[in-house]
Amino acid sequence: MNTDNLKNEIDNFISVFRSHLKFVYEAPVPKYGELYKKIICVCVLDTLSKTVFPIEKRNRKRFIDFLEKFSKDDLWNRVSLLHLIEILKRTNDSAFENLAKYANKKMGDPHNANDEPPAKLLDPEYEETQVLWPNTVGDIEGLSLEHLTHKHLFYSYRNYLIHEMRRIGGVLDDDLHHADPFYYSAQHSGENKSSWKLVYPLGFHIRVCENALKNVEDYCLSSQTNPYDSFDRGVYFLTLLNDAE
Repeated sequence: MNTDNLKNEIDNFISVFRSHLKFVYEAPVPKYGELYKKIICVCVLDTLSKTVFPIEKRNRKRFIDFLEKFSKDDLWNRVSLLHLIEILKRTNDSAFENLAKYANKKMGDPHNANDEPPAKLLDPEYEETQVLWPNTVGDIEGLSLEHLTHKHLFYSYRNYLIHEMRRIGGVLDDDLHHADPFYYSAQHSGENKSSWKLVYPLGFHIRVCENALKNVEDYCLSSQTNPYDSFDRGVYFLTLLNDAE
């Protein structure tokens, strides 16, 4: 394929996803609109991840590697204090005492919250937290410190969206204009009790998609990669049959 034809292929591919993101940003969808638009965003990310890692069959690894290398957000390697505090409640190992004190102090009491702290300012880097994680313990109930980073949590959030059609954690009706994940204090209905919730807002989904799309476009142009080569082009629903053509 000559250079002009390849560029047309790349331009056509990228324009499809730009049109999807334009819909997400502009189209009014009254009921469940924010949910549907988030699903579109994570589907865009899934598809783009296959463009650059077509051989990787493990969905989690492909998705997370893609986030790190192509969306390049400084949030991904940070540990969610909310999730860290909760997992530490599930162990009686005194080796975690210093880490628990550190996390609770840094997170603060939701009863006294008067703002919505951005996760990228509140949550510590993985390396900062790893120093306090005891060397003798690899995980708690199957969860390691790595699983508490936002790159893994965002993948889990993606799974709730795609496989269960629901959002989990903090839910807002209009979070289009929040560009970064944040925490807020939510009071329990009928109780004098509050707790922290983490929000991955729609504005963040859009920003991650836009950054990733631009970086995928640059990658395809610089490496002379046709993005369509990562996908079936046949008419059959079974990949094996399309490969045989």
